[in-house]
Amino acid sequence: MDYKARSAYKDSKIVNEYDSKRFYSIRGKVINFLEKSAIEKAIKYIALPAASEILDLPCGTGRISIFLAEKGYKVMGGDISPEMIDKVRENARRIGMNGQTEFQVLDAEKIDCANSHFDAVVSLRFFGHTPPEVRKRVLMEFKRVGKKYFIFSYYLKNSLQEILRRKKRLAAGIPWYPVSFKDIDQEMKQVGIKKIKIFPVLKYFSETVVVLGEASYSNGNK
Repeated sequence: MDYKARSAYKDSKIVNEYDSKRFYSIRGKVINFLEKSAIEKAIKYIALPAASEILDLPCGTGRISIFLAEKGYKVMGGDISPEMIDKVRENARRIGMNGQTEFQVLDAEKIDCANSHFDAVVSLRFFGHTPPEVRKRVLMEFKRVGKKYFIFSYYLKNSLQEILRRKKRLAAGIPWYPVSFKDIDQEMKQVGIKKIKIFPVLKYFSETVVVLGEASYSNGNK
């Protein structure tokens, strides 16, 4: 199934402006800090050992991949956009992170990696763009390539921020797929991922929550 996010970030102009439009302002820097803090809390909660292998998909320009690599993890960043992969490789080279990171063009609906390859799978800023039927396929692929832990961001319907952004997204023609807490539980349970804990990015305001999950059965065995 095609959806806007599959092709939107293959535009070089959008790729080159991605970080500056989102994370360079004071507000953007605060959001960047809060999102990374939520991921760090999830990692600390499970005491993920240093040198664990993590898949970050989609990795975009490498914001989260590089953050995790700086903490000592071995990170593969994947993105469906070759333009994004070129950009993230450039970013990693610029700050000397080549040895700790690897970047490949990967499709989240059909990941070109072996079963149970990664100790953890991280996916941020993705599920809001994906229709429910796509999210389920993606979750099944994440479950297939991940051994145990999963860290995803979901976007809550009827949260204050979602309500404030709703008209703007509609006017701009941006497809958006927010969920309820019940939806999160159901989707993860269907693919064999048990929800462990939810880390709000900004409680009572932000639509974004970071969800920590654990494989509830091994690959191929319900």
